[in-house]
Amino acid sequence: QVVEQACSDKCNSFTVPSLSKLEPIENNIFGTKFRYDGVEYETAMGGGHQIKNAVTAIETARLLGAAQKNIVQGIRRAKVAARQEVIAEKPLVLLDGGHNEDGGRVLGESLKRASLGGKTVAVLSMMADKSIDDYLSFVAPLCREIVTVTVAENPRAQSAQALKTAAERFCPNVCACEDACKAIHLANGKLRDGECLLVCGSLYLAGEVRNELKKFFAADTL
Repeated sequence: QVVEQACSDKCNSFTVPSLSKLEPIENNIFGTKFRYDGVEYETAMGGGHQIKNAVTAIETARLLGAAQKNIVQGIRRAKVAARQEVIAEKPLVLLDGGHNEDGGRVLGESLKRASLGGKTVAVLSMMADKSIDDYLSFVAPLCREIVTVTVAENPRAQSAQALKTAAERFCPNVCACEDACKAIHLANGKLRDGECLLVCGSLYLAGEVRNELKKFFAADTL
């Protein structure tokens, strides 16, 4: 109501996507498919929240006069690095920079939907000023093992040892490693067939290791 009133005061339009026109079709770790206002769309990013993000983008593009075919194409091509990003398929390698309670919740939902609960080995780092326990409560119980790591050269980074202590409240198998690349190699060595290697908890960590991940899993990189 506050935003709507502000728009009215400034003689601007106010548009709210109509969820009654939204029909989810498919939602998995590799992307989503849905129908909105009679038109079918696909996103390259997984998670039910991406459908709502896409609907907002669709309404924005319509207001700007974009052609329908261009909207469909744009929604399909849109990607954001380190947002439930699939780095490789075999093994499944997932990179997610979500770092708060909401980020943990949507990541946890995606892992459950993909039947990866108990079938995930995570490399985890977080900033000390984040709600670490809130994030971990959604993600850590779904992990078979966790390797915690300290983000390099960042004064805000929580130490690997402190993260290990926090994560052990939610997952029984946790170890600490001070080097991110070594942590990835360590976690990869723990993977069993059909399991997921998850790198999560910090965009700083994602930025530090994304190229290494793509290089290490080059044969299977998407």
